[in-house]
Amino acid sequence: MTVGSDDNLQNKLSDLVETPNSSNFSWNYAIFWQVSRSKSGDLVLCWGDGSCREPKDGERSEMMRMLSMGREEETHQTLRKRVLQKLHALFGGLDDEEDSCALVLDRVTDTEMFLLASMYFSFPRGQGGPGKCFHSAQPVWLSDLVNSGSDYCVRSFLAKSAGIQTVVLVPTDIGVVELGSTSCLPHSDESLSSISLSFSSPPPPPPPPVRLPVVVANHNDDNSSSKIFGKDLHSSSGFHHQHQQHRQFREKLTVRKMDDNRVPKRL
Repeated sequence: MTVGSDDNLQNKLSDLVETPNSSNFSWNYAIFWQVSRSKSGDLVLCWGDGSCREPKDGERSEMMRMLSMGREEETHQTLRKRVLQKLHALFGGLDDEEDSCALVLDRVTDTEMFLLASMYFSFPRGQGGPGKCFHSAQPVWLSDLVNSGSDYCVRSFLAKSAGIQTVVLVPTDIGVVELGSTSCLPHSDESLSSISLSFSSPPPPPPPPVRLPVVVANHNDDNSSSKIFGKDLHSSSGFHHQHQQHRQFREKLTVRKMDDNRVPKRL
C-alpha cells in the first residue's frame, strides 16, 4: 500500500485516536478506506484499517445517555454478537473462536460495534459518504450528526447509535480517511490539511531515462484481472489479503480489551 506498510497505516490511525493533540483532543475512531477495483474495473473503496476508543468521562453526550437508558444490556449484547457472527459468516469467515471476534469478546461496546460492522462495507466511487468524498475530491465535515438528521452514509444509524456527533471525511490520492468524535466539533481547515498530508502518498520517483526504443507486441489476455499497487484483487490471494486485514484488526481489538481489563481500577 502506498501509504506505507500495514503497521505504518495502523500507527497513523492509532495516533489520531489514542494520542491527544496540543488541545488535548483525540478522535473516537479512525478508518482508512483504500482504493480498489471491482471485477468490472470500477473504482471501489474497501476497508483498509481502523482504530477506535471509548468515550472518556465527560465525552458522553446527553443523547448517548438517553439511548442507553432502559436498555437490557444482556439482550443487547446477545443481539450485537449475533449480528457480527452473521456478517462474519456471510463474508466467508470461519465459525470458530480464533477467527470470530464475536466469540472472543465478552462485551461489544457501541463504538466497537460500529467499527466491526464497518469492516464489511465497501463503497463504489460516487456512492455513500466515502465514495462521494473520493469522487468529488473534496473533504466533508459534518457536525451535530445526532440531531441533524443527516444520512451521510448507509452506516449513519450505527454512528448515531454510538453517539458520534462529528464525522469527517478526507480524500487522498489512494483512498479516504474517515474520523468520528462524540463531541460536536467546528470545521477546521488546519485539521483537514494535516490529515490529508499525513495520509497522501509520496510523489513517485522520476522514470529512468530510455536508452533504446523497445517494441512490444500487443497481447490481449481475456483472463486478465484488475490490479492495483501490483496486486491481483480478484484472485484468491487478493480475497485472502482482505480477510487477513479483517482478522488482524479483530485480533488487535481483542488484545487491547484484554490489556484494558488487566489495568486495576482506582476507587
